Amino acid sequence: MEDKERMKDPTIWGRLAAGDKIALIALLVAFLSIILGAYSAYQADRVVHTNVKPILDILNIENPDGEKIVALINYGLGPAIITHVEYWKNNNSSTDIRDFVELPSDVGYTTRTLGDRSYIKEEQEINLVKIARKELEEHQGYDEKQSEYFMNKWAENIDEINITISYMDILGEKQEPLMRPLEMKHYRK
Repeated sequence: MEDKERMKDPTIWGRLAAGDKIALIALLVAFLSIILGAYSAYQADRVVHTNVKPILDILNIENPDGEKIVALINYGLGPAIITHVEYWKNNNSSTDIRDFVELPSDVGYTTRTLGDRSYIKEEQEINLVKIARKELEEHQGYDEKQSEYFMNKWAENIDEINITISYMDILGEKQEPLMRPLEMKHYRK
């Protein structure tokens, strides 16, 4: 009797046996679960990427103690991994700032702290002036007066120089490079 009634129904659904209907509904629920699971994974991945995104900026300030600061700051929620540092002046670029700054021939300068593969944790501030002075005094043997002379000489020449810092987050995703002028007008006496 049930078979005769199924044959009278012109739709596919009406012609299916009860067990086949249940199987079809289960298949539909499974398919929708897979789609929902994939969408949830996509949203979770977006949240993870947002929660580890670094945001770098450079500030030129003088703090209340009178210390002159050219600070590289990570305002983001995750650490920044520096992948490349490049300096620009008059459409010329170099990875060595000494190519653009007139210094006495015996003064060397390296960016030990701010170089490729450097890490800057979230909410960290790196004083680039302090790094340069430390480099001169601790690694190259200059006294405080000589390093102050160097910093003033650097300040005279640096206003026309721009810096580009390429970096990525801890997941290896490249971020928008930081491109800023290096200004130390406040540093000059």
